[in-house]
Amino acid sequence: MVDGILVHHRKPAWRIREGVARERGDRPAHVADVELGTSSDATSYEYCIDTSANSTCNASWINVGNLTSAALSGLATSTTYSWQVRAVNGQGTTQADGGTWWQFTTQGPLPGRSGRLRRRTGRPGRPTSPTLSWGTSSDATSYEYCIDTSANSTCNASWINVGNLTSAALSGLATSTTYSWQVRAVNGQGTTQADGGTWWQFTTQGPLPGAFGKVAPANGATGQPTSPTLSWGTSSDATSYEYCIDTSANSTCNASWVNVGNVLSAALSGLATSTTYSWQVRAVNGQGTTQADGGTWWQFTTASLRFRPLRQDRTGNGATGQPTASA
Repeated sequence: MVDGILVHHRKPAWRIREGVARERGDRPAHVADVELGTSSDATSYEYCIDTSANSTCNASWINVGNLTSAALSGLATSTTYSWQVRAVNGQGTTQADGGTWWQFTTQGPLPGRSGRLRRRTGRPGRPTSPTLSWGTSSDATSYEYCIDTSANSTCNASWINVGNLTSAALSGLATSTTYSWQVRAVNGQGTTQADGGTWWQFTTQGPLPGAFGKVAPANGATGQPTSPTLSWGTSSDATSYEYCIDTSANSTCNASWVNVGNVLSAALSGLATSTTYSWQVRAVNGQGTTQADGGTWWQFTTASLRFRPLRQDRTGNGATGQPTASA
């Protein structure tokens, strides 16, 4: 006993999630607990914590009454702190561990807040192979995204790591389906979800028009009239059809696509004789277009111009005494 206070006071230990250890690094910043031992004859306890490793309280001694722990908050990240506790009674004070100060180091910062840039919430008509993208997060070492069809702000699929990229190209999504998605920044201290944890949604587009084929004129047909009729089959999910015809054999419409509504034929006129034409038809709906025959253009050639032979007069060559009026 010294002045009524026990000097072999037990030094408290740090109590942190995975365990406790003296001078162990990676203490959580912002929130921590100091666990104190007991000292006989003590009426209260005071602790001091600062960043000066000089075994002296350069801050203030904080009294916690007869509690044997103190919850801290607001500590800086990646910072080494020194701390001590002393038992107090009317006779004076006794520092723990014979006056030896302990140290700990707080962990580095979590990834900073990031924000998503594309795939606006609730916007319909997204393709089934969209690209998700997001902003950068300070202190992040990688990013992970999750996408599913459960609108519950929880990843019901799997978090997919894309390294330090800030985008992810998707494929094979279902048509006419609403998806929820989130991205989180990752480092050794943990994760930070984008937009404060708010999940975003988008809806994929409906199906494109179904496959179909052209009917007539047949591919490679010759001797076609200069006023032919183009015809084709039906395409599922199509709302209208467009055809194109020109003389450029390059599988491209060098003229204009002509919309004919939901009919399956188009009557042409005024084509040139002895000319090879290329033509194609495409089915149309709100999601896009589908060309007939998998995109293969067809050709046909119009007939040449036919001349009627002149009829020879029945009067013989060199005849004389012919009537002045024909019979």
